[in-house]
Amino acid sequence: MKENIEQNFHFLLDEECSVLLHIPSLSFYKLNEKVLSLLSNSKERNEFLNDVHAKCVKDISNTSEEVENNKKLRKVVLLVEQNCNMSCKYCYANEGRYDSKHGLSMKYEDLLCAFKLLLKEFPEGIEAIQFFGGEPLLNFELIEAAVELISNLCKEECGVIPKFGLITNGTIITEKMVEFFNVHNFGLTVSLDGPPEINDLQRVLKNGDGSYHLISKNIDLLNKNRKFNLYVEITITKKHLALYCTKEAVKEFIDYFAKKGFNAFTLGFAVDFPEDYGLTIDDMKKFREFVKHIIDYSIDSMFTQKPFVFYAAYFLISKLIKKKKAVYPCRAGLRNFTVTAEGKILPCYMFAGNSFFEVDSKISNESNSKCKTINDIVDKFKCENRTSGIEECSLCWLRYLCFSRCPGFSNILYNDMKKTNKFYCEYGKLVTERVLVKLALYSSDKEKMQILNRNMKSFGSIKGEIIFE
Repeated sequence: MKENIEQNFHFLLDEECSVLLHIPSLSFYKLNEKVLSLLSNSKERNEFLNDVHAKCVKDISNTSEEVENNKKLRKVVLLVEQNCNMSCKYCYANEGRYDSKHGLSMKYEDLLCAFKLLLKEFPEGIEAIQFFGGEPLLNFELIEAAVELISNLCKEECGVIPKFGLITNGTIITEKMVEFFNVHNFGLTVSLDGPPEINDLQRVLKNGDGSYHLISKNIDLLNKNRKFNLYVEITITKKHLALYCTKEAVKEFIDYFAKKGFNAFTLGFAVDFPEDYGLTIDDMKKFREFVKHIIDYSIDSMFTQKPFVFYAAYFLISKLIKKKKAVYPCRAGLRNFTVTAEGKILPCYMFAGNSFFEVDSKISNESNSKCKTINDIVDKFKCENRTSGIEECSLCWLRYLCFSRCPGFSNILYNDMKKTNKFYCEYGKLVTERVLVKLALYSSDKEKMQILNRNMKSFGSIKGEIIFE
């Protein structure tokens, strides 16, 4: 059967510049007017694409697929506290309790049991530990004990201590905690949705009051004393699209976070629920414009001396420069695992409450156990989470760069981790297209590319602390 040459390419016609992506080799080209004119003629177009494909086929040998080290973990998420002191409008986790009715706090013995099993299965160790919840700082004593335990166990078993990080709502941070984070070189991520006019609409305390005044005060405390990197996770809802509807307004919105002292940011989205906050297909046009302005502003900043790093852009630029194909959209169930407050091991916290994906560390540590194992989870995710194994993804032009499909989110929304969500697909394509445009636009500017390379290396040296991907 004759190959459809068009399937190897993605054309991007943009007012700033036009780009041609050769999908199998991750090579991309800025198109001039002469080439664009040529492409309008079907015969010349076909000849041109065949010539480019033949050239790029040689480059495919320079690309590589991500290889999952089955003896070493990238990240372990510890749900040290399945309770929260807040009641965010769009929370998917039942106010941090997940599937439990009254909430749970992790116990030392359950952590020890789970960690022994993880190090038994992954003897080369763990790169990063993320403390999460609920609100993890509600169980700060356990975090202190966990850092000591994990450091000692990992040093003894594999000779390498993981990097530590934590995601918090930012409302209960104390000077003692900041000093602890300094001593252990934590990477800290604060959940904050913007200035008070947006944050206090959706990130509220149990009594319904806004949380901004507490978070802002604690960010000031962090910036006064911290020796570690500070990141922000922003959840976009309908309210953002209504409040920030111009390019200037969106720039001011993102600029607000940079001025607050954050080093980098990531975006999340409330999709389909709840009704007043969740984005729906009717919001798609506004959503595209809003996100495009955010991406352009943040990517442009990465070509300056003072970058405000957008993690998704960093990920994509890294893949394109290294020509490294992403085989899976995320590492859940492969190199990332979560430990619940009860000591159960999951591929990701988004699967909490789904017993099909649970491994009970207390039983699995028994030598004669015949229960579900971590290897069972790995085998399932290798098969079902691979982009090439999902029909609507296998021919998508983003198939080797995809980062936005979330199997855990699909599991919550559709009870099917292979099902895609239109918003997240649009987001992934939009970010990738803007990255391609900016790289093509600045590729001939030696000074800007040197700045970008310097920023990429600087951020890459500390990205082990980044715990929000």
